[in-house]
Amino acid sequence: MHAAAVVDDKLYIAGGSRNGRYISDVKVLDLGSLAWSAVKLNVEPNADKVEDSSTREKLPASSGHSMIKWENKLLLIAGHSKNVSDSVTVRFIDLESHQCGVVETSGKVPVARGGQSVTLFGSKVIMFGGEDRGRRLLNDVHVLDLETMTWNVVETTQTPPAPRFDHTAAVHAQRYLLIFGGCSHSLFFNDLHVLDLETHAAAVVDDKLYIAGGSRNGRYISDVKVLDLGSLAWSAVKLNVEPNADKVEDSSTREKLPASSGHSMIKWENKLLLIAGHSKNVSDSVTVRFIDLESHQCGVVETSGKVPVARGGQSVTLFGSKVIMFGGEDRGRRLLNDVHVLDLETMTWNVVETTQTPPAPRFDHTAAVHAQRYLLIFGGCSHSLFFNDLHVLDLETMEWSQPEIKGDLVTSRAGHAGVTIDENWYIVGGGDNKSGATETLMLNMSKLALSVLTSIKGRDPLASEGLSVCSALVESENILVAFGGYNGKYNNEVFVMRPKPRDSAQPKIFQSPAAAAAAASVTAAYALTKSEKLDFTHLEDSNPKLVQVNSFQRDLSAEINAIREEKKVLESSLAEVKSENSDLMAKIDETKNTYAELSKELQSVQGQLVAERSRCAKLEAQISELQKTLESMPSIEQEVQLLRRQKSALERDMERAAPVQRQSSGGVWRWIGG
Repeated sequence: MHAAAVVDDKLYIAGGSRNGRYISDVKVLDLGSLAWSAVKLNVEPNADKVEDSSTREKLPASSGHSMIKWENKLLLIAGHSKNVSDSVTVRFIDLESHQCGVVETSGKVPVARGGQSVTLFGSKVIMFGGEDRGRRLLNDVHVLDLETMTWNVVETTQTPPAPRFDHTAAVHAQRYLLIFGGCSHSLFFNDLHVLDLETHAAAVVDDKLYIAGGSRNGRYISDVKVLDLGSLAWSAVKLNVEPNADKVEDSSTREKLPASSGHSMIKWENKLLLIAGHSKNVSDSVTVRFIDLESHQCGVVETSGKVPVARGGQSVTLFGSKVIMFGGEDRGRRLLNDVHVLDLETMTWNVVETTQTPPAPRFDHTAAVHAQRYLLIFGGCSHSLFFNDLHVLDLETMEWSQPEIKGDLVTSRAGHAGVTIDENWYIVGGGDNKSGATETLMLNMSKLALSVLTSIKGRDPLASEGLSVCSALVESENILVAFGGYNGKYNNEVFVMRPKPRDSAQPKIFQSPAAAAAAASVTAAYALTKSEKLDFTHLEDSNPKLVQVNSFQRDLSAEINAIREEKKVLESSLAEVKSENSDLMAKIDETKNTYAELSKELQSVQGQLVAERSRCAKLEAQISELQKTLESMPSIEQEVQLLRRQKSALERDMERAAPVQRQSSGGVWRWIGG
């Protein structure tokens, strides 16, 4: 595929392919005379300063590139060629001198690709999609500022187009980017997609981190807190019950937001969706709740289909306009490893039937989607085991696999959190109920290479189970924001990690001992970076450390504000302690009442024991008499035997005397008869 551009009634054609071979020539068609001519290109005089030996040819033979006119030059962007490069290359052709060379770009340079679309938008170029050197399809959006030649990644919302290449794009009304057609490796498209270039948002909702629910000291929490990542100030969200909540909720679920834990939260359209989780409200199936980000109304979303059994500790991952839920633990503590999909457009649940060997049933794991095709599951635990394995579900074939992970060996963990930025999956915290996981991990999802970014102390708040992490775009840089967790005590500290732009293996972490101190520290850190022009890409420290910026020494007003905020935090903690003390006093009173009742029962039992003791004494006397009787039994037996012998002797004497009597009596009768 060649590239074309019209300049001053002339059509320029650059590169392309024919019979499987790349072409490097540049042809010009004069639209007035309709005559073709060739452009003889010259290597830029200082090309040896901007290009290495592998890219100093006049114009590499290439295909699948894009071409636009900027000022007095033609810019050739991306494309496939025999010159192997990991990132997108921008080349130029000077329309006057016909010199050519490479334009040096900076920022977040996209991965090398071909078949993308490139559209001029003011002084910027918008690049969408394409196919990388490994034939992986893309649907990412990048912007090149032509004045500074700096690349940036655009984080978009809603459902993007399916990954594709060889499509077309155009900008309408200086606001809308239109994408039409294209193909994947097996499908051709005729769809139209529109990206509003004014309203696209970062991964965090309007640069705000939303924290909803959780648990502490065995009690569920129902509040919603918001951290403004610009000012780093906390605020509470006052929720309103949906006006028609009586139509969609029964009396047991009409509270503003049930206290819950183990739930998952995602952003969809202008709402936050809270999915599943454990609470005191008993339900047999998964409940989906919503919080409207504009009106702060909340309620229950009615879902249909094959609604999954209620659970907590599951993973919930956004995949286009669908949510994929895996695993968890139900109310009966039964571990699960099933896969369910919720269609967010129809709010319909479906069960996914998978093949091959699935992961062992587990909960408190993490999940991520890579390349809009693969669902990755990492870690988690059962009731007796903790895992550090990686499982992959192909969302096209629905086949499970367990690939081999390259790189560092890591400890097993559960209760950790993860977030993806481009091809990297950052995994923070977790533990095994004995100790916290001290390594912050990065998994390159394309290469399946796992590396340890940084290690911290075992009792550090970041080495906690049950923390949350998300990504945000601050001053055109991606940062990670971690909050909360439990590692022997409950934490409310905020941690910010800024991976290096070119060396993500050496990030910097800004820590705050409390939310207010975090605000001052991170703000001062960014101010310091901006004022002194620190370049984190040149730091050579292979063991990144936690950096605490002491704002009290920099600005007296910042110190006062920090103290005031800390005072508010302490007052809030004091109120919470007082509330807990009040609960404890109530429990003590209840215990005293129980003790009094037990004392009365004890006295009654003691009286019964006295009566039983008297009865036992009588029984013991009777037993003693019986024992004496039993002791005299041998003499009685001897007497019985003697009597038996006497009886036997008497019976023998009587038997001897009987014949004599008969003889004497017979003689008398004979005498009388005779």
